[in-house]
Amino acid sequence: MYDRATIPLYQLFSAYEKSGNKLKQRLSGGLESGRVRAWFWGHEHRCMLYDSYMGVQAARCLGHGGVPVYQWHRADAPYPPPGSYEFRGKLSGHLEPWALFGFAVLDFRDERIEVRYINELGQEHHQEILV
Repeated sequence: MYDRATIPLYQLFSAYEKSGNKLKQRLSGGLESGRVRAWFWGHEHRCMLYDSYMGVQAARCLGHGGVPVYQWHRADAPYPPPGSYEFRGKLSGHLEPWALFGFAVLDFRDERIEVRYINELGQEHHQEILV
C-alpha cells in the first residue's frame, strides 16, 4: 500500500503541466507490460483525452467537475500532443469565459467500457468505447 508521501496522486503525464518521474518510476513494470489499459484521473481542471502514450492505451483527465476556471482555448484550436480530444465548452452570455463543468459515465460491458462525456447542462459532448 502506498501513501501520499510515496506516490503523488497526480497524472502520469499532461499536455499542459510538467509531470514528475516518481510515479512513472514506481509504475514502470505495469506500464511496460501493457497491463495499464485505461487511466482516469482529475487534478487538472479540464476534460482531456489522450492518444496511447507512456504505456497507457487510454489516458483520460476528468478534472472539470467543480472548480470554476476560464476557458481560453478556441473550440477549433488544435489539441496539444499527445491529446486526441479536449472539451472546450464554456458558458455563453457572461463577461468572462467560464468553462462548463462535466463528468463521465462509464458502463462496463463484458470486455469493453462504454464512456459518455457529459457537460453540466446534461448534454453529451463525446463518447467512446474502450476495449
